[in-house]
Parts: sequence; structure tokens; C-alpha cells
Amino acid sequence: MIPTKKFTVFKYTEVLEPGQNPYKIVPSFWIKNKNSNNVMVPYPPEEELEQAFDRIFNCQLPLTNWEEKHVIIEREVDTYQAGMLYVKRQNTVPLDEETLLVWKQIRLDCVEKIGTLYPIAVIRQLWTRFLNLVGI
Repeated sequence: MIPTKKFTVFKYTEVLEPGQNPYKIVPSFWIKNKNSNNVMVPYPPEEELEQAFDRIFNCQLPLTNWEEKHVIIEREVDTYQAGMLYVKRQNTVPLDEETLLVWKQIRLDCVEKIGTLYPIAVIRQLWTRFLNLVGI
């Protein structure tokens, strides 16, 4: 048996509101009925996404209260970032997950440097990155 990749990119089959990107990325083990025409995936509601993003990124179990929806599997990828790159090539509509991923990367980078830098230097780096992010 060929091992699956860590993440799966899927596309909702239902019609979404205008301006919503139909593509999402989840841990591959969240996919249900993968080898059938009735593929289902649990995904957090929009208002819970910020709190649930680490659960997705770190491949933790989905919460039982999340609604499962019908989807079409697009691609399996090794990293969340590779999935995001695929999504951006398919649809340029911004994803809330993009912002969460950027902030996660900034946090991880700063935590790594905290041991080697003084706190004021970390704050300065954070502020510089934030200004670059918003384009100031």
C-alpha cells in the first residue's frame, strides 16, 4: 500500500457565497469515504477557524461538532504550505487560512529566536515584519 501524503486539498461541491474560495486544506486522515463518490470532510465553521487552525496545521483530530460536507479531492501534498500554493494556483480569492499561516510562521520564527536575542530585538523584528506584511 502506498502511504498517503500528510495533507489533502479539497474543493466544496456546494455553491458558496460570492467571493469565497471553494478550496481548503486538511490533514489527509480527516477524509471520509476517500475511495467513493460520497467523500465527506469535517471543517470548522468560519467563526471558529482562528482557534481551529492549529488543529488543522498540526494534524490533530477534528472536533465532533464540526459539520461534514461533500467535497471533491483535488490533490494530496506533503506540507500545508504546498497545499496553499496549489490552492492559490487554482483560485486567487484570498483565504482566511493564508493570514493564519503567515502569523503562525512569524510566531514560530520568533519563538525560535527568543533564546538568542534580547526581547526588545524580537519586538523590533515583529514590528518590522508586520509593517512589511501590511505594506507600510
